[in-house]
Parts: sequence; C-alpha cells; structure tokens
Amino acid sequence: FQLLADLATRSKGAVKIVIRGRPALDQIPDFYNVISSTPGMHFAGAYKYPEELPDIYRDVHFTWAVDFYEEGGNSSLLLPNRLYEGGLFNTVPIALKSVVTGHFLDQLKIGVALDEPLYKSLPLFFDTLTADHYSVLEEGVAKTPQSQWHHDKRDCQSLVSYLTSLQLPTNENAHV
Repeated sequence: FQLLADLATRSKGAVKIVIRGRPALDQIPDFYNVISSTPGMHFAGAYKYPEELPDIYRDVHFTWAVDFYEEGGNSSLLLPNRLYEGGLFNTVPIALKSVVTGHFLDQLKIGVALDEPLYKSLPLFFDTLTADHYSVLEEGVAKTPQSQWHHDKRDCQSLVSYLTSLQLPTNENAHV
C-alpha cells in the first residue's frame, strides 16, 4: 500500500492509483489517512461483483497482482483473483518476479514482473514506460486466450471428476 502511495506521490500526477473493494483496516489502519493525503490516489469503495468488473477494469491500465498479506507464505504461492479479473478485460498485470504470480506471467509471456526491491523497480518501470511499450504489453494480454482467465461449467465438472478419481492413501496413519 505504501509502495503505491509513494509511486503516486513521486509521479506528480503521471501515475494514478485507483483502489476498489473493502480495505483490510486491521492490516492498514491508516488506510483512509493515506488515501486522503496522497495526491493521485483514489479509493472508489466496494463494488457489485461481477456486474461492475467491466467498468472497473476499463478505467485502468494495470492490475496490481502483488500480494503481501501473508508475505513469505501464501502470498508467495497464490494467483490473486484480480489477476484473472484483469485478464478478462485485457488489463496489464504487475507482479513480483520472485513469486508464483511472476512465474505465471513469465510462462504466459505477458505483463510486468518486477524485481525486488519493489521500492526501486516499481518507480523505475513507470519512469521508463513509453506509450509504445504499453501498447506491446496490452497486446500481449489481449492475445491471451480468454480460457486462461475464465472457466465454464464443463471445465469445473472435469476438475471435480478428476479430483474424485484420485485414490486416497490407504495407510491409516495418513492424514488429509
């Protein structure tokens, strides 16, 4: 959160940060103070899911797919929902290169995977970003098959069928 606030401040209006949803005030107790005191940072509040997703993602260029909630644990292993949501609407994802989300973007050859420390690589990325480079990034996401981001009922049924076909260990000491 502070990285994004610093980026907005440092960019002097060139980068605008739009945050949607319900803030985790137990994790960011000064959320509203930072929002109100940071030019270029805007909190648009909760939204109706999935009805408002097209409008939300149409109004932004990037999806922040970096997660620090359980840093070193689940945050290193997850693919956040906003990654899939942004992908559906061809929004360029930004992730940390060293975690699963960064590896995922690398495999797809899309998005922006930044090195650590982010306090250096994030502003550097935006300082060197050109319209042509952004167009290439956006085109990469747009060329990604929608099936990467969206799964239908048949896909879900196939997954359930696969999972039910798996053999559980017969060892009585094994725990699931």
